[in-house]
Amino acid sequence: VYFDEDLLTTSAIGVIELENGQATINYEMTDKTGTLTVSYDDIEITKEIKLFVQGSFTSLKKQIDENEESIFYLNQEYTYNSGFDEGLTRGIEITKSITIDGNGYTIDAKGLSNIFYLNDDSNSQILILKNIIFANANGTNGAAVYFKGNKIEIINCTFEGCSAKEAGGAIKIDRPSAIIENCTFINNSAKYGGSIRIYSTSP
Repeated sequence: VYFDEDLLTTSAIGVIELENGQATINYEMTDKTGTLTVSYDDIEITKEIKLFVQGSFTSLKKQIDENEESIFYLNQEYTYNSGFDEGLTRGIEITKSITIDGNGYTIDAKGLSNIFYLNDDSNSQILILKNIIFANANGTNGAAVYFKGNKIEIINCTFEGCSAKEAGGAIKIDRPSAIIENCTFINNSAKYGGSIRIYSTSP
């Protein structure tokens, strides 16, 4: 269940007019889980639900995980939400080959987390990132994008205000097959590779 953060409250009651009467809908929220109850006449149905704030990192991860196509399109801005995304300080894990087209939208970590990471020891996964603005990512390595897989392409993306304690303020790649094309890097920093660090064991 997705909620607009501006409308999110700890509880709410609504009434739906039906042809033969009224159904009452009630939800109560505790942290990120809640209870949804629908009552009609003498019938009451209760369902445990998990809540997502639209535009949060948690909602973006869910949408990517559930996407069954080879390409996923962003249709809004996404921002790290400290109340809902605290389990994603390492970033959003990518676990499959996929193309993510940002349509020019921004993913903003607010200086509180990494953004994307793919760590594929089987060396089989391919990641393509296009038309995304990565902002204010913060982590140990590859704050905006950390990649260890078969091949990565990053095309027409912007990385701004990203910082890593060790390597790759914006991007760290632990495989030799990489294409970074027509990208912009602004005010990124790291101990090694202020914007990009590519490590390869190949000659």
